[in-house]
Amino acid sequence: MYACTGRYRISMGVTGMAIVRAIVGGERDARQLAQLRDRRRHQSEEAIAEQLSGHWRADHLFTLGQALKMYDAIQERIAEYEREIMEECRGQAAPKLDNPKKAQAIKKRGEEPLRQALYRISGVDLRRNECYIELWKALRR
Repeated sequence: MYACTGRYRISMGVTGMAIVRAIVGGERDARQLAQLRDRRRHQSEEAIAEQLSGHWRADHLFTLGQALKMYDAIQERIAEYEREIMEECRGQAAPKLDNPKKAQAIKKRGEEPLRQALYRISGVDLRRNECYIELWKALRR
């Protein structure tokens, strides 16, 4: 999510989204918010708590809540489009990946259905290393 709050534009991952959702939900304790940090985050809870200490202006909290609502609405629309695309692209299967670790990582991230759909649309496995060469060749035909 990209949050635009006045002068700041912030890009957020798992930790940031969890913290934003908690703030919008009413949590103001910096230590409680810092505990929402993703375990893979390199920054310590103490450092995050220090950054979250400060003033909670009502107009900023309102803007943050509205931005979160818009973000969620957009994510719903994207999910609807993805479902429709998946429905339209049933049938043709992408070839198995040569690298089992890469295949496992794609499945773990939940991207296998997307990989399959992209293959059905383009005829090229866009997850392979040489995909750009194949895509270029396919577009030049």
